[in-house]
Amino acid sequence: KRVKQAIPYQFATWEWYVKATCLFALTVYVEWTVIESGPTVLKGLVLGCLMAFIGLAIQHDANHGAVSPHGWVNRMWGYTQDWIGGSGLLW
Repeated sequence: KRVKQAIPYQFATWEWYVKATCLFALTVYVEWTVIESGPTVLKGLVLGCLMAFIGLAIQHDANHGAVSPHGWVNRMWGYTQDWIGGSGLLW
């Protein structure tokens, strides 16, 4: 009861979706620049950090069912783990 008072909505808010979309878009952009103009150490470092953020801030929440009350939404965001080299099914 106290938790519901402290946290009225237990799933992701619009800020989470903005964060996730920005991380997703920035990672796609950096990957695109690697394909178009070749890899560099800086791009590798940035891409590694972005993929770590995706793992910690997107797929972790999604695979625990914390993003949405709708399972398919959690599953779709959980697939970002497959994109960064893991497995959403094993999580």
